[in-house]
Amino acid sequence: MAGDFPRYQQLEKHLLAQVILRFDYSPVLKLADKTPAGELITAKKNDFVEKYVEKVRKLLPLFQYEQTSPEEFIFQVTDNGPQARREPRTTVHKFATPDGATFIETSFLYLAVAMSGAQYKGFSAFLDLLFPVWQVFSTDFAIDKVKRVGIRKINHIVKPGTPDSVRFDAEVSEEVLGPTRAFGASLSEWGIGLHRKEDTAGPENRVTIGTRQGHSDGKDATLLFLDFDVFSAHVRNNDGSMREYLQDVLNHRHWELFCNFMNRKKLQELGLKA
Repeated sequence: MAGDFPRYQQLEKHLLAQVILRFDYSPVLKLADKTPAGELITAKKNDFVEKYVEKVRKLLPLFQYEQTSPEEFIFQVTDNGPQARREPRTTVHKFATPDGATFIETSFLYLAVAMSGAQYKGFSAFLDLLFPVWQVFSTDFAIDKVKRVGIRKINHIVKPGTPDSVRFDAEVSEEVLGPTRAFGASLSEWGIGLHRKEDTAGPENRVTIGTRQGHSDGKDATLLFLDFDVFSAHVRNNDGSMREYLQDVLNHRHWELFCNFMNRKKLQELGLKA
């Protein structure tokens, strides 16, 4: 089964706004701020991180490096009532192109890569960017298993006009648009969220479709978004089969979802099987 589908990519390339791939794994203590017992390991952590960052900089010489510690709100109920405070989350190491359109983030909980549709050249090329970094990271920090892996593709279709006046029948399947009209609501009012699990061992799908109103060239415009999230929440070994699984299972499922949601005539124009 091939990982890339040229004619599918022709249509996907036209609509794709962003593609995201993310690995989630058990906490990496070498990147954590503390051990489970609370003992600080700052010196050892910094040594590991500095070596890792240097390796990635050599792999991605045109990428800019940034280290951040996003904050989150912590709510507590005290004798004086509920209180909230800000606390820094685990450090995130981010490598991004100068325009920010493509970036890789790593932390002690996840590794993610995101790319804009304008820079996307196909799934194989996308993995070519990710995997050298993933191999360095997973080797340096001894990640032998992945708890969750997912691919998310966000597609945009923009048309002039307001949501109540714009129709997307030429692009999107009647099976998708029909339920909204049956309820007498626009996509922006109703929206669709679908979750499907194929089997106990297979990947799961989450699809969100809806509209947002905005402007294009100074005029009213409506953006239709098709957000396809395909993922496996089963623990997988981090071995040589991971790339094949991403290409031949998860990305192939994206192709199937895309074809199911798109207008049959549009697919036939490209010689795609609906």
